[in-house]
Amino acid sequence: MSQENNAADTFVISVQEISNLTGWSPATVMKKARAGLIPFVPLSGKRGIFLRESFFYWLKNQETNLG
Repeated sequence: MSQENNAADTFVISVQEISNLTGWSPATVMKKARAGLIPFVPLSGKRGIFLRESFFYWLKNQETNLG
């Protein structure tokens, strides 16, 4: 089970990690995700995941201030 968690950690990035990188609050991260402004994979209900590779690709391609 531990190896599965480690593998998942390499593919996903947490709301808190995104918050730390961007300076946005976790609530703002989720609002932007639900609005389609940052890459997010919706799952069932209010759940979803952020794919690490997709997020960093998006971040790398931003040309303006993240505010």
